Amino acid sequence: MYEQYPPEFYKLVDEFVDSGRCQSRPEAVEAVRRARPDLRSIPTSERPTTTVSHGRAEARLMAVVKQFAAEKQIPFAQAYIEAMNSNMELYAAYLREHTAAAKCRCRP
Repeated sequence: MYEQYPPEFYKLVDEFVDSGRCQSRPEAVEAVRRARPDLRSIPTSERPTTTVSHGRAEARLMAVVKQFAAEKQIPFAQAYIEAMNSNMELYAAYLREHTAAAKCRCRP
């Protein structure tokens, strides 16, 4: 699992790269770790959750897509477009679910 640091840590990494003190981002990460040991990695238990829960609208939309693909013998991508276009209410519900999920993940 990768380490996650507070926002201040990443601002310093960007400053190190932008100022030319470091040639690459990985080099800057190491330099900031050495320069600011007080900016420790955030423990896993304190990290914000980033799991994505798939909603009911998405499951229903995927069922329609699979049905279209099978019935019409068309590729998944084409079936996806046709399913969205023919089921605008279902697609709108799918977008609402994903927008709500994204807002939840963005909150500190």
